[in-house]
Amino acid sequence: MEIDIGSSAALRAALALSCATGKGFEARRRLELGESERGVVRVFADLWAGRWELGDTIRFEPGSPPGGKHRFELPPGVPLVPLVSTASVALGVREVATELVFTGSTHAGDGATFEVAATSFTALSTRIGLHIELTLQRAGFPPHGGGQMTAIVQESVTPLSPLDLDRKGELEAISILSGAPAALPAHVQQRQAARARSGTAVAGVDSSVQLVKLPGPKSGSVVAITGVFGGIPITVSAVSRRGGSVESVGEEAASEFRRLFSLPFVLPPVLVEPILLALAFSPGSSRISTWRLHPDSLKLLGMVRSFTGRDLTLEGGAGKPARIAIGSCGPGAPTSY
Repeated sequence: MEIDIGSSAALRAALALSCATGKGFEARRRLELGESERGVVRVFADLWAGRWELGDTIRFEPGSPPGGKHRFELPPGVPLVPLVSTASVALGVREVATELVFTGSTHAGDGATFEVAATSFTALSTRIGLHIELTLQRAGFPPHGGGQMTAIVQESVTPLSPLDLDRKGELEAISILSGAPAALPAHVQQRQAARARSGTAVAGVDSSVQLVKLPGPKSGSVVAITGVFGGIPITVSAVSRRGGSVESVGEEAASEFRRLFSLPFVLPPVLVEPILLALAFSPGSSRISTWRLHPDSLKLLGMVRSFTGRDLTLEGGAGKPARIAIGSCGPGAPTSY
């Protein structure tokens, strides 16, 4: 199969779809493959005993996933959450029990934090029929990385279940997690949490607050806000930035939560890729929505069509709210490989 790859996210999605379907690909290369991209290729090649070649094009041929336990150390510039969630889905749809231990940046920007994955991603995966457990051993923030998280992927239920994530339900509860390393004074967590709590008051629901000492780093902090909407936990997050104030982390997370609260859409932008990939292997029709579609997701839709033959329709566009519908499989169409 010939495809076109123009970004790191597109490369990751192509590798996951190739491994989930067992179909190799040759890709026209429109990006320079640095240490980060090569690291991602090695992850999928190792997990599936695959063969790969990097030249003017990228050639990848997956083998049979061996399962077992695997360890990977990724460059600090690679956000672990998109990689871990997407690789876990690919393993889950192939019904391969695997334990993955990743070292790198567990807490990156744009919502790519462990907390978003450990709440929203795992909850939605369970509803689909994939059983993925995530644990954090050590937090790691860009540009240094050094964090560690583990994903345990159990054998999945076949067939997978479709989901209707077109509109979220009523807000039932709000919880705020404010995390900072033990090396930082306790008032850092308290100030972050206070700003996040005041910023979510507009929702009219009392919030619970958890102050967490993050294992591992000497600097960096995170605020994660989870709203339970119609029984589904939806988490947004923000991480500290160099030169930014402690309060700005809480403000940024609260701003994203207010956007989530005011709009009917369900998925955090960082989870569109893994949830869409999972639902592409469910025989029923599904719908997902997000309040901000990442530009790379447009390429993802084309790849899902190419690898699985599923009928996808998009309402919305890059950088905007969007809805994606996944049509039912025709009679006899495969949903697992």
